[in-house]
Amino acid sequence: MRQLKVPLKDVIVDFDSEVDLSAMPASQAKDHVQGLYSFLPERAEVQIEGDTVVISFPELKPGKQESGTKAYKQGLDAAAQGNYIKAIDLFQRSLRDLPDYIDARRNLAMAYLEAGNVPSAKKHLLELFRLTSRDQWGLLLAANLFAKHENNLPLAAKFYNKAYTIDPTDPYILTSYAALLSEMGDDSESQSMYEEAISASPEYPNPYFGLALLFLKQSKFNDVLNVLDRMFAAPASQDPRSTPVYNQGRQLFSRIYEIVAGTPPPGSAGTPRRAARGRPKAIWAPH
Repeated sequence: MRQLKVPLKDVIVDFDSEVDLSAMPASQAKDHVQGLYSFLPERAEVQIEGDTVVISFPELKPGKQESGTKAYKQGLDAAAQGNYIKAIDLFQRSLRDLPDYIDARRNLAMAYLEAGNVPSAKKHLLELFRLTSRDQWGLLLAANLFAKHENNLPLAAKFYNKAYTIDPTDPYILTSYAALLSEMGDDSESQSMYEEAISASPEYPNPYFGLALLFLKQSKFNDVLNVLDRMFAAPASQDPRSTPVYNQGRQLFSRIYEIVAGTPPPGSAGTPRRAARGRPKAIWAPH
């Protein structure tokens, strides 16, 4: 028997409400829980034991682990190629075999989001969080959804903070959270988080660029140049998704350099000082 355990107080009823199941009478909480977990197959058992929801799954039939894992990996390949409809079908197939597969459920939500189906992405994120309250990547995905697709900054902050609590050293969490804090006007904490992200992963360019934008907002032009110089002096990211960040960094450096110095930067036109010294290009290295 395979089991997942979730603190009753952490079970999310709805993103738009603050219902605490642990504060309800036991019978009422039980009724809520049975409805909330109706997305699971009938063979799964859901019970409340003290202050914990316990989800039990029967042992897998022969071949189910292999077929579920295979479909999941194929889904990742389809998503990487931008074929999100195919990825959705494959992740769903994986979950039919492995309903407790957290990675498949999270990536199903992500595929729906990439396909532009925000309601379905939210639906599957709710299902994910009812199976685990400590999936930092799911929490980060939810925070990004609320920040970028619904402009719900307070709710985004709530989920960024949950992810940050689980792993306060993750550069992706730190960078995203820092950007939100800047947008919400907390520049001091935003700057601190950007610096933490840079320390955690010096080759990741996004926190440098985010910090440069923060300094730009404050009209600290020399600080903009200095942090971009640091970005181009650091080891280069091998992720192709970083290429646009480097390109935007060069453009911003050139623009601010001309404001400060009254002349284009030395080297190639529009190229930062350090970038002109043969910075390596980013190549693929999936995260």
